[in-house]
Amino acid sequence: MVLRLLLGLVALTLAGAVVAGTALPVAGALLGAATFGGLRLAVPLGWFLGRSAVGWRDLVHGVALALLVAAVAALVASGIRRRWREPIAFGPWLCLGTLVAGVA
Repeated sequence: MVLRLLLGLVALTLAGAVVAGTALPVAGALLGAATFGGLRLAVPLGWFLGRSAVGWRDLVHGVALALLVAAVAALVASGIRRRWREPIAFGPWLCLGTLVAGVA
């Protein structure tokens, strides 16, 4: 599912770059994917942030905001459940944080 997300984002970014006549969105997206790092979900999220960032500072701030939102939400969710031995789904919160950072 994550690979399909990444492939879709790559296709949309490439199509947008062709229409705009510039490779700058692709370069930003690649930088975003590299900055966010990770092997799975973080790469497409970084691609999204890199595509929407104006400069590298926006990208770093976006990654920090996404991680902050995800961490706070995961801590709140774990506090509500009161069961520390069960795993917490971090991916949905990371997606929400990335969306907030990309829109802001």
